[in-house]
Amino acid sequence: MTNRREISIPKALAGLAVVMLISVAGAGAETPMRLTDVAVSSGNGDTTVTVNTGAAPKFHATLIDPHRLVVDFDDVEYQWRKTPLVGAADAIREIRGSQFRKNVARLVVQLARPMGYSVQERDQGIVITLG
Repeated sequence: MTNRREISIPKALAGLAVVMLISVAGAGAETPMRLTDVAVSSGNGDTTVTVNTGAAPKFHATLIDPHRLVVDFDDVEYQWRKTPLVGAADAIREIRGSQFRKNVARLVVQLARPMGYSVQERDQGIVITLG
């Protein structure tokens, strides 16, 4: 004697639709960029801060006061160091960062003195030029 279970066509179609929706939703989810490295170099009277996010990020740079440059990166996870980078260059007192909000990484460049800055987007992140 064999037991046979029959599945109705509407139930089978509903199950298939659920599986398809789950796979489509997963395929559309992008992995956010990650702030993974910050490098400082000096030369020709300028100091450069290179920030690696793995791709060209959306960002907002603001000079909060004459000594503090704040850069917020949208849709970026903070994965750099947990302690400040101190004494990286004469123009910089420290660089620190954190996950400011969900999907917003923040980098703070504490300047040694008031100075001008520029920020250029790169394929793998940004370059901040101080001087």
